[in-house]
Amino acid sequence: MRSGDTQSSDSPTRFTRATKVGMLLAAAVLVSAGLAVSLTPQATDPGATSALTSPGSQGATTTQTSGPPTPTESASVGPGEVPVPTPTAPLATPSGDAAVPPASGDPNEEVRQANVEQPVAPPVAISENVVVVEGVEVKIVEIEAVQGEARGVGEVAGPAVRFKVVITNRTDKPISTDQALVNVNAGPEKAPTSPLSGPGATTLPATIDPATTASAVYVYSIPDEQRQNVQILFNFRVDVPIASFEGPVPKTGE
Repeated sequence: MRSGDTQSSDSPTRFTRATKVGMLLAAAVLVSAGLAVSLTPQATDPGATSALTSPGSQGATTTQTSGPPTPTESASVGPGEVPVPTPTAPLATPSGDAAVPPASGDPNEEVRQANVEQPVAPPVAISENVVVVEGVEVKIVEIEAVQGEARGVGEVAGPAVRFKVVITNRTDKPISTDQALVNVNAGPEKAPTSPLSGPGATTLPATIDPATTASAVYVYSIPDEQRQNVQILFNFRVDVPIASFEGPVPKTGE
């Protein structure tokens, strides 16, 4: 065989292999270029969004939007992008103070009753009984001079008078004492006196059962020179007159 014939038969085989390798390399380059284009964010899109992680948060994501989409817009999500839900309208903020519902109960019953005009019943001697409402009687007992003890805010220890208020329920139903109040005035001008925490002061029970008696002990700061004319006011309820007990009370050492 001639050398020229051998060369002409081998050349087509080598050309065909080189062509195949070149085609494969070109296809790989085209595929890589296509993926790179599809993964590149569209920075020029006014409605595009990007998810950024705040440096100071742990996994918290902050969404930045260059232009808020309208409710009818639907943003397309490309490969590699984080889908962001369509924003909803924020809750309306009240223009003024919100109305506060009234409390279920008045914590300062004494202030409330002070704003209600109540008549004071004609005074009786301190030792007498008073019917404050049908079936309910009240009386003052065990009046004595003591050395008052100051335990509460604003109290001042000193000469004082201690007495017991006794309430008898002669009705066939329990009665409430949640509105019951005691005030004491003393001296010619009937000046208000101040309550003290002791010694031995107690409070009334919340209710008094039928055909039973309940009591409470009160201590008021009253100087000796004002004890000749003392007025003890017992306010059982805002819709009934205030019972008034008047007269002298023991002085220090008596």
